[in-house]
Amino acid sequence: MTARRYAVYFAPRPESRLGQCGSAWLGRDAVTNSSCPQPSLPADVPVDLAVATARPRHYGFHATLKAPFHLHGNCTEAALIRAAQALCTRHEAFSITLEVGELDGFIALLPKSPTNALDHLAAGCVRELDAFRAPLTDTDRRRRDAARLPPRQRALFEQWGYPHVLDAFRFHMTLSERLPDGPRQRLYAVAEAYFEPALRGETTPVDSICLFREATPGGMFSLLQRIDFTPRNAPPHEFV
Repeated sequence: MTARRYAVYFAPRPESRLGQCGSAWLGRDAVTNSSCPQPSLPADVPVDLAVATARPRHYGFHATLKAPFHLHGNCTEAALIRAAQALCTRHEAFSITLEVGELDGFIALLPKSPTNALDHLAAGCVRELDAFRAPLTDTDRRRRDAARLPPRQRALFEQWGYPHVLDAFRFHMTLSERLPDGPRQRLYAVAEAYFEPALRGETTPVDSICLFREATPGGMFSLLQRIDFTPRNAPPHEFV
């Protein structure tokens, strides 16, 4: 299958301090699909940041709400956008508090506490947009190493195309590849200091979802469209 893939992400607004810090950390702005300088690491940190962020950089600074998928054969990009817009009428803005943490051997930004609104949003993206996802292929199963997944995650993968959804969902904004304990701990300390100005005393608004798309089949993911939450009962915009 050579068609481009799509994904539904949370991504901070590019003008926000968090958005700017995250793009610089990964070395790529997914809005403009362009590279940007990464911060320099202290000499005593045994990590090449460009290498340690290679896979996250491919997808851009984000948290996954619906994992990358090929469009079903009878669906169009325009229809996917309309469905995402309809989904956004059923959600209202909320905020989360993030911190640098570790998850399964990699560094990520994680919520400090569970948020029902966040889980509800992710579940809605998975369920309501799944009609647009092409069926899994044997290549998909091999890539995910599906046979080795725990039974619950294997069932979620077969049903929804991704094993970390619904009750297995955990919001995270990936900051590194999986790293050995020593280098990871050193990079973790650097990431804490680096993101501290963007996170200290700040909450992160979740007021939109972002449709991302591969620039070319197999290429980098970049922003296709940001869709703001607009409740159905919101008053109409006034134009002056």
